[in-house]
Amino acid sequence: MNSIANIGEMLKDPEFQTRFEDSVSGAARRTNSFIAYMDEQGRMVREYPATGEIFQTSADRKTMRLLSVDGVEVAASDAIEVEATPYRLQAVPAAH
Repeated sequence: MNSIANIGEMLKDPEFQTRFEDSVSGAARRTNSFIAYMDEQGRMVREYPATGEIFQTSADRKTMRLLSVDGVEVAASDAIEVEATPYRLQAVPAAH
């Protein structure tokens, strides 16, 4: 079996997709890191598997808005905005 010729089929395989997602998510969880991707709505998001949080990243990638925690959507009125850093989450001071 030629691996180059069959890579397209492998990528379409639901079992492969599940194993790949588990591997990436597990690595991010173990290292307390995040996974960045475009979601189905076309938003750039950061998913933190260790905490179950998903944030929408601003266009300039300087801030993030909390979208959901453990699969539960956060109401717009309850959403927080934080500074997007590779090392930690830091609250953004409220504008006066």
